[in-house]
Amino acid sequence: MSFWNALEIWQYGIPFMIFVFGGSLGLREFTELRYRYKRTHEHKVRDELEKKGIQMKQPEEITLEKEYEKLEKMDLDNWKNVRISRPWEESENTRAQN
Repeated sequence: MSFWNALEIWQYGIPFMIFVFGGSLGLREFTELRYRYKRTHEHKVRDELEKKGIQMKQPEEITLEKEYEKLEKMDLDNWKNVRISRPWEESENTRAQN
C-alpha cells in the first residue's frame, strides 16, 4: 500500500489533469455564454437606434477600399493649424475685456 501512496501521480498528476480538463469545460461554458449574449445585444442596439431615427450602415457597405478612396479624394497636404482655447484657459474675448 505504501507504493501507491508514494507515487507522485496521486499528488501532482491527477489534480493537474482535473484542473486542465475541468478548466477547458468551464471555459467552454463561459465563452458560449459570451457569444450568445453578444448576438442578442447587437440586435437590441441596432433596433434601438432605428427607433430613434439613426440609420446604421450595414457592415457590407463599408470596406477598406471605399474608405481609402475617400481619403484619396481629400486634400490632406493643404491645411492650417488653428489653435483654439482649451476649456481651462481663458478665451481671447475674456483677455480682451480685461
